[in-house]
Amino acid sequence: MGRKAKRGGAKKGVRDTEKTKVAPADDCASPGGEGGSTASAAAGLPMANLVRLMRQVIPKGVKVSARAKHLTHDCTVEFVGFVAGEASEKAQAQHRRIISP
Repeated sequence: MGRKAKRGGAKKGVRDTEKTKVAPADDCASPGGEGGSTASAAAGLPMANLVRLMRQVIPKGVKVSARAKHLTHDCTVEFVGFVAGEASEKAQAQHRRIISP
């Protein structure tokens, strides 16, 4: 028998009593005080992509404040979540597993 077989899969130096504790997830609210998007939902839409799209639409020379960018991001996340939820309900009503356009 080799050395690895004798260990039985136990890691050296790790105790059973030392387990990492996971803090409960807090509800994330937007800076305006409204509830809504969570950190995990906001991670799906990077701010840089949204700003790049805004630059394509807004005329050159126009500046957009950081607060307006964050508000637009929050609204976009909410809209995408709403559309995805409606599509999910429709697909479920039709006994489908895939959401398609």
